[in-house]
Amino acid sequence: MAHKNTILMFLRKSGPMCDDCLSSTTLIRPRQSINSQCRNLTESSQIVRAKYSCPLCHKEKIINSLTGSDYSLNTVNRGARQADEHGDFYQEGKISLTLIEYAVQKLAYMVANGDIQIYNEFSLQHELGIILRGLVTGSLVQFERNVSYFGLTKSEFVKKEIDIVVYDSPSKPQAAIELKFPQNGQHPEQMFKSCKDIVFIEQLKESGFDRAYFIVFADDRLVYEGGGDGIYPYFRSEKKLTGPIRKPTGSRDETVTIRGEYTLKWNEVYGSMKYAIVEAQ
Repeated sequence: MAHKNTILMFLRKSGPMCDDCLSSTTLIRPRQSINSQCRNLTESSQIVRAKYSCPLCHKEKIINSLTGSDYSLNTVNRGARQADEHGDFYQEGKISLTLIEYAVQKLAYMVANGDIQIYNEFSLQHELGIILRGLVTGSLVQFERNVSYFGLTKSEFVKKEIDIVVYDSPSKPQAAIELKFPQNGQHPEQMFKSCKDIVFIEQLKESGFDRAYFIVFADDRLVYEGGGDGIYPYFRSEKKLTGPIRKPTGSRDETVTIRGEYTLKWNEVYGSMKYAIVEAQ
């Protein structure tokens, strides 16, 4: 029991790690004792064991992480397994939801592990773009491309610049990604801007992009928790995002209309940070 408590304490304090690193960190010897104790903890659903790169020694091994922790390795490995099973993780010239989910899960894992930090929308854009460049081959991953670059008329869109775009050539755009990282309060304003982003990705999909996504990270609980009416339930209670949505503050003279139906499903990163992904229908 003492060893189990020690293992749980160090996983809670230091994060996921392999059996070897856990043995070195806890000073529990021999290493086989760690393996046995972790298997028992897995059977009792207290930890999750999955194959991944160990955050400490960076070797591909079975990694231990707390069940129900703020971020579980299981989510990253589930995305990778789905990609292998469906065979569409990435083929040249093709972006899939599986790839985007995996890229975001990898980003969330790196943030939770302290490998990188995201602290505003630009840092989110930068770090996700780096991960995507490592996943796609033969295609460009660029930032802040104007819609006119792809032969589209700016006046027909609710926004002009695309946060992240993946393409082979201007005539063959693969994927557009819009990002939000709400900060500094102004919750209803940020929520309305997110709705505008969803309209934008719908417009891009209708205009020839194979795929288009909206990704939101939030470390402010008031973005995804609490009550309220108007625009709040779309972000706090999984009310379907669809139809006309009026700007909730100021002159309230602006309305955007979402054609599809979307539900924001929040995923844990760590602490109060969560994320959600929407793909344009």
